[in-house]
Amino acid sequence: MTTTKRGPYRKGIERRAEILRTAGRVFGEYGYAGASLRQIADEVGVTAALLIAHFGSKEGLLIAILKHLADEGDEAMPNDGVGIEFFTWYSPLMKFHLQRPGFIDLLLTLAAEASSPTHPAREFMVERYRLFVAKCVAQLEIAHAAGDLPGVPPERFEFEARGFIALLDGVELQWRLEPEMDLFETVTSNLEVMLTRWSGREIVLTRDPVIPEVHGA
Repeated sequence: MTTTKRGPYRKGIERRAEILRTAGRVFGEYGYAGASLRQIADEVGVTAALLIAHFGSKEGLLIAILKHLADEGDEAMPNDGVGIEFFTWYSPLMKFHLQRPGFIDLLLTLAAEASSPTHPAREFMVERYRLFVAKCVAQLEIAHAAGDLPGVPPERFEFEARGFIALLDGVELQWRLEPEMDLFETVTSNLEVMLTRWSGREIVLTRDPVIPEVHGA
């Protein structure tokens, strides 16, 4: 039997999620160094002491934000695709991200800041990219084994994986700088070209994907 979290416990979970989303927006806007616990506390409507009691430190709060937002996205839009289908999922993901500009701002800001060896998010970001590259390479290997990847030799899998990730991150960065640009279509059309080259057959992606709605992103 499935149980539903109710009462104070559920409210506590929702309040924590609200705190993390708001704090993430502040970090995304001002960067890790530029955002203070007092500023975040004022935005959330709590005290800085309460934030420290719950998360231990400013660094602990940042890591909690990153894990929460990543988990939130994975739960809302799990990627069950295998091989070539794994990569097609990132087209509707861009439409999903249109609802989460604060999350994108945070990731882009931290990705740039984490180039510093002393940045508290460096380990998280390095591991995030390492795992993403490894996951993409593994899916390319699956596609290759199935005979779906005649356009890419195995020795190029890592290069192609990194190019794919650069497409996503690069277009999202341009979108945050120029909000009027079409994030979804730019990624989708370029992804079609990439997947067509990889597979040796024309890949056409839907322009009307069904995506979950996000509140408070």
